[in-house]
Amino acid sequence: MPENITPIVPPHEETRKQIARFLPDALAKALTSYHEFMDVDIPKGKPKTDEAEGQTSASAFERHHKACKAAIAHIELLIKLAEWAQLPDVKADDHNQQIVLSALLQEANAEIKDSNARDQPNTTMEDAKEDDDE
Repeated sequence: MPENITPIVPPHEETRKQIARFLPDALAKALTSYHEFMDVDIPKGKPKTDEAEGQTSASAFERHHKACKAAIAHIELLIKLAEWAQLPDVKADDHNQQIVLSALLQEANAEIKDSNARDQPNTTMEDAKEDDDE
């Protein structure tokens, strides 16, 4: 093939390669942001008629909870994107990068499972951990 001619790559394959390049960093950032936000204390509001001084307001709790759910939804979308792009790719040349991506995907799936367990009123974190052991 002449040097000045670029091989034609199907559009979906080029898209897949672009996803493979950006996904590990995007997933790592999303997980880090989620962990940092989860560790932040919910802001205390000024007391309202049904709240004592210094207690977390219901609206602050609701905003925090919705923000956490949005972060989990973002992580879920990144996982779906990885699935669509069939990543990690065991045939890829960047084997170490694929191992990193695999570990990030496992962590992301665990976070989603934990989040879902927290949202189920009859499910405890111990139940979710037992499911992981099976």
